Amino acid sequence: MSTSNLKRIMYCETPIQIHSYHIDGMNIVHNSIYVKWFEEIRMVFLDKFFPYAAMLAENFSPVIASTELSYKYPLRVFDKPIGKGWVEKIGRAKWILNFEIVTANKVHCTGRQVGYMVDLTRLKPVPIPEKLVAQYELEKAAQNDL
Repeated sequence: MSTSNLKRIMYCETPIQIHSYHIDGMNIVHNSIYVKWFEEIRMVFLDKFFPYAAMLAENFSPVIASTELSYKYPLRVFDKPIGKGWVEKIGRAKWILNFEIVTANKVHCTGRQVGYMVDLTRLKPVPIPEKLVAQYELEKAAQNDL
């Protein structure tokens, strides 16, 4: 993990493949694709910290309340971006994830998602699973010790 990622709690990253169908008429990645990539990063995050299949087995799922993006520099078809994600905050009822889409020398997009957990039968919010809260608190405490 690079120095710039040391303060990122519950950090994950994944390479991103740019496909020809991601490119718009201006020969850059279309802005709508970044939202899709945020979802892919979120799934990598879940695979690492609480796999989605395990959530479904417990009858709950994350729900997105909002997504924010800030576009910095365009990406083109032969660029090799990396998607990064980390937790800004996990509380009793909601979570906030931050994202970056980067190449070796630039940050191309930043953003965040706010969400909560919902019981799939009742379609009502439920507390954030203790497993996620405990991991967040553990990594947050470790950051404070640095």
